[in-house]
Amino acid sequence: MKEIQTLSIMEKTLLLLEWEFFKPLASDEVALIAARTGEVEYEAGEIIDPEGPTGSSLHILVKGSVEILVDGRPFRRPGPGDGFGGTALLGRVVADEELRVLEPAHALVLSREEFERAVADHPDFALACIRALFEAVRGQRDLLPESGGEA
Repeated sequence: MKEIQTLSIMEKTLLLLEWEFFKPLASDEVALIAARTGEVEYEAGEIIDPEGPTGSSLHILVKGSVEILVDGRPFRRPGPGDGFGGTALLGRVVADEELRVLEPAHALVLSREEFERAVADHPDFALACIRALFEAVRGQRDLLPESGGEA
């Protein structure tokens, strides 16, 4: 992993606005977060350590792809514009998850600490995040299997 700095705040804001979690937020709210992001590059074959410096961070891929393995099985393959690690902003990282870089990757990185500072410094942003999280959770209902029972 190598830390880099190539994108402007505006470019970062536009990238973040493409990610589902940030879509419901106003662009000025997302710019607050964009200003707190870093950038990293990963080599193909590199493992992103959940216990390492960027493990408890949200990543939004600018380029490249990553394979997420859970219990050693392929789970998801985020590519450009996709995010992973978002749950790390709100709680503990899944210990049985492995993140393997498939091709050279460039990502925006938002640490839990920077996210918490943004929430503490901007209560309106915190409320917007709660609403966006609610919408994301509500959207996941469609992915649940039918219960077969009656409510």
